[in-house]
Amino acid sequence: MSETRTLDPVTFEVLKNSFVNLVDQMAEFIQKTCYSMGIYIRDFSSALCNADGDTIAQGTYDLAAHVGTLHFTVKTCINEIGKENLHPGDVILFNCPYTGGTHFCDVRAVRPVFY
Repeated sequence: MSETRTLDPVTFEVLKNSFVNLVDQMAEFIQKTCYSMGIYIRDFSSALCNADGDTIAQGTYDLAAHVGTLHFTVKTCINEIGKENLHPGDVILFNCPYTGGTHFCDVRAVRPVFY
């Protein structure tokens, strides 16, 4: 018999805000270390996805065109590379507009996190 877990509203809000804050911090780091005018004007987005590639959190100031397709990018990376072939420290660069990107000029970096 499987165990059913419930999440109270307060814990849910704390976790949700923690995840959004984490993604916003990712964006701040990207913007503060950039050399590109495109990045400087915030033409980028960040997201946190689960092990299946589904979006868990997106940034506060992200572009809809990016975050609407980020999960397709992560799912494509997982399907093409395989979860068993991903290791701590890996970074996958991706820019295919047909399987999760928006256009060729957009390059995405996917980095798996292991806990």
